[in-house]
Amino acid sequence: MNLYSTIWRFIMILHFSIKGWPLLPASCQQLNRHGHVTVEPSPLFLIGSNLTVYCRINKCELGDISLVLNNKPVAPGKRVNCTMMIFNLVNVRIPKSTVVCKLTMKIVDGKDLHGGLPPDKPENVICETTRSSDFTNCSWERGQETYLPTTYNVTVNSENGTQILSHQKQESEKITIPRAKIDENTKYQLIITAYNHFGASQSDPFILCVKDIVIPETPRLMHIEFGNDSTGAMLHWKSTESSDHLRSYVRLRTENGFWRAVEGTELSKGLIQMVGLRPLTEYEFQMRTCDFRPVLRKLTPAGNSNAVFVSWTSPGNKHWSASGGKLLHYVLEWTRVPAPVSVSVLWQKLAKDQNKHQTSQVQRDETDPIYTHWNTHTQK
Repeated sequence: MNLYSTIWRFIMILHFSIKGWPLLPASCQQLNRHGHVTVEPSPLFLIGSNLTVYCRINKCELGDISLVLNNKPVAPGKRVNCTMMIFNLVNVRIPKSTVVCKLTMKIVDGKDLHGGLPPDKPENVICETTRSSDFTNCSWERGQETYLPTTYNVTVNSENGTQILSHQKQESEKITIPRAKIDENTKYQLIITAYNHFGASQSDPFILCVKDIVIPETPRLMHIEFGNDSTGAMLHWKSTESSDHLRSYVRLRTENGFWRAVEGTELSKGLIQMVGLRPLTEYEFQMRTCDFRPVLRKLTPAGNSNAVFVSWTSPGNKHWSASGGKLLHYVLEWTRVPAPVSVSVLWQKLAKDQNKHQTSQVQRDETDPIYTHWNTHTQK
């Protein structure tokens, strides 16, 4: 070997040593292992766990057995014999790590560690569709990062428990349900179950009824008229929906600017007045419309067998002021399904600033299903 090749060999070894792991190309690593590393309970661990690392060398040799975690030395371990050392890693919270066992400066073996968490309970389920759409789009919030492959199983069941459809999604927060699979006027329960290596978590049942989640079709801005001083504009818009129960929202931005919501005045059906614009400025407008009435979101047992927790979307006071009315209160109604002749609809009046309620007036015996027909509406 000449001097030139010796210098290059030294540079290559130094380069890999600085990088840390792997210190040698993968093809060489298998040929030059001087022992092996095992991790208990497993290299795949629950974040926050304590891990025990066993470093074994193939034969007794002079030198210190040490452990490096993510290129940082670990506190000295306990020597079992001349070929094995035990190291303790406490409260490991880094999702992806690497441990390398060394005998003095010689690499013995290494192991990748992968930490993860069980999935959170899927929350804030929302389902929407438009009148002309062939699909219902549902989404949810999956909570904190698990750092592991997580599967979401979405089931839609009828009120008597019969499964209508089931679908699995990987690492997703939304699903599309064909409307042909469900009846427009029937109430269903949609349940999302998240699971991975460390556990499973199930959402509260979401009451799915297509007629209650239909959102307006996308409105069309027909044209925009600016005033003489260019500080105001009239937005003319159209929708295939009846605008009697629609509330319009407008946002705008200047060229290369950020979108911001703005308040407009509805002068008449299909006409919105905008003020406070800057003269000689190019604007881009967008518009959407929403339903006034509240929509039932969550229905779950609470506390004991006679208590039920109910929540719904709140239209808000702005919706009512736009329609010329004033929100006074909510009325929550419920009855048993199927309804016996002797049982009437029960109801309760609730404050206008509420969007959830727990009722303990649900009475049932061993043969009764839970009260499953609920309705929330407003009075103005």
